[in-house]
Amino acid sequence: MRYTHDYDMLPERAFQKKLFSNAPATLEGGKGGGGGAPSADPAIGRAQERMATLSEKQYEDFTTKIWPALEKQTQTQLDMSNKVQQQQYDITEKQSALGDEQLARFKKFGYPLQEDIFEQAKTAGSKEEQEQQASSALSDVKSQFEVAKANTARNMQSYGIDPTSGAYRGQNNANQIMEAATGSAAATRARNAAIQLGWAKKMDASALAQGQYGNQATATGLSLNAGNSALASGAAGTNAINAQGNSYVQGTGAAMGGWNQIGQLGNQKYATDVSAYNASQQASATSSAGIGAAVGAIGGAALKYAPALMAMSDIRTKENIEFVGHASNGLPIFDFEYKTEFKNSKYAGHGRFRGFMVHDIEKLIPEAVFKTEDGYKAVDYSKVV
Repeated sequence: MRYTHDYDMLPERAFQKKLFSNAPATLEGGKGGGGGAPSADPAIGRAQERMATLSEKQYEDFTTKIWPALEKQTQTQLDMSNKVQQQQYDITEKQSALGDEQLARFKKFGYPLQEDIFEQAKTAGSKEEQEQQASSALSDVKSQFEVAKANTARNMQSYGIDPTSGAYRGQNNANQIMEAATGSAAATRARNAAIQLGWAKKMDASALAQGQYGNQATATGLSLNAGNSALASGAAGTNAINAQGNSYVQGTGAAMGGWNQIGQLGNQKYATDVSAYNASQQASATSSAGIGAAVGAIGGAALKYAPALMAMSDIRTKENIEFVGHASNGLPIFDFEYKTEFKNSKYAGHGRFRGFMVHDIEKLIPEAVFKTEDGYKAVDYSKVV
């Protein structure tokens, strides 16, 4: 509590204690003194404000510039993906329908022809067929030689040759030999032709079967490939959406990272403030615990200027006053200096002192207060300590 020169009380908050500091309260107009735990660096708050501004701007830029472009591009890719996927799906359906149509047509026309060819291929080129072809060839040769023989007989008769003559029989024998040779050759050729034809039919039947399976496999493969392409196109749309989501996560993550750093700075500042406060509390506790020693120091200082521990304690004679705590009897204790005009008084001195204010003492221990020759109040500390 502060007093004016007229001993009037000032408001309770005339002495202001420094927040988060163990420095003593300073009376208005005083120079202050002593020290305490350092306050938190104000640069932390400025850094927080700047980071908050940057984080807000980053998130705003992302939501107003980057995100709309991403959303538009993603929708474009998704539309294209859906269009291509539908086209490929239609191709799959068409290929599948064509395959079914080909299979139905083959079952109707191809299977019967195949069965007939397969059956023919079973006996093609066999001994029986060879003999049939040879017999047919011999018949043809015989028929041709019969015609030739008849023509020869007519020609010989026209020349007056007797059919019973030797010339006639010789010619007839030559014709028979020629017929036999020609027939044998024709039969051999017929048999070989039957064999070759048999092999050709078997190869045709085999190729026909392989070709049919290949066509069916090709149609099936085209259908499956179209289906796989459709699935891949659908995945492209999904990938575009995932990419958009990842971009959103990155954008918000960057902003969140900035806010996280702001929070960390805040925690650091809070920890610094708490440490300063704890230091202040510790200093205050130490000061209160050492009040007795402080009062003893007061007496020791006063002995330099006044016998019997008498010291000027009138607030009008002091300046640069700082509150430091309370004594065990409840009296407030102050650090102070005497004003220049009082420094050489036998009840004062040069330097900084610690003690009570006379106006507080006369309320509790009035017998310890007396007036000096100049009319100012002083204290006999031997009656206080």
